[in-house]
Amino acid sequence: MTNFLKFFNCILFLALVSTGCKKEDTVKTLKLAHVLDRGLPNHLAAVRMGEKLAEYSGGKMKLPDRLLGHDDCQYGCC
Repeated sequence: MTNFLKFFNCILFLALVSTGCKKEDTVKTLKLAHVLDRGLPNHLAAVRMGEKLAEYSGGKMKLPDRLLGHDDCQYGCC
């Protein structure tokens, strides 16, 4: 199994476990931060993961396709 699939399976498992068994109509939004360019494979994999997350959860979970903040902020420096 490739590293991406292992990573995706871990994220999907944690996301599904964290939602619990209660019934809600709201959409859960997960956030993934990185400092890499949008054209690099890491970002493209994150976008694909967001698409698959929405597909497998039936639209109840999403991972937005956007960068989160400045790279200094991701390390707690701002």
